[in-house]
Amino acid sequence: RMGRFEESAIEGKKAVELFTAKYGAEHPETAAAIGRYAGPLESMGQVETAERMFAEATRLLQKSDPFHVRILDQVRNQAHCLLTMNRAEEAAQLLKEHRRIYTKRDESPTYQGKYSLLQAQALLRQRQKQTEALQFATEARTRFQSPGVDPTLRQEAETVINTIQRVP
Repeated sequence: RMGRFEESAIEGKKAVELFTAKYGAEHPETAAAIGRYAGPLESMGQVETAERMFAEATRLLQKSDPFHVRILDQVRNQAHCLLTMNRAEEAAQLLKEHRRIYTKRDESPTYQGKYSLLQAQALLRQRQKQTEALQFATEARTRFQSPGVDPTLRQEAETVINTIQRVP
């Protein structure tokens, strides 16, 4: 019997084919389907393939609208893949390049905090970037103090801050 991720990957592939046939390969709905298909692949350990698919989804969404609402999801997922592959410098650069989108959009504190925290984690893996990592982790912690934000996110930010401060 297939596992949950395998089933999700099969459904994701079908969705990409369906949206491509219905809207065309360059349509934002097709791009979003590509991103949704990449998620289960990443979970199954096909991280390089998933990273390329998240990058493609980002490219297609940017082509339709440079500030498309779904771009940040694709970027965050791609950055996570890059971190998994020990490509922290690329992840940090990717997040930095796309930060302008979320600063222009009115996103929730949780969303903005998660983005900042991921950026801090990417920078932390680069020894010379601790000061910058601390700034992003502190920003994430501040955003996570907003009402309604899951308190475990603030704890995660605190852990990253403490880790940064312990590194010589």
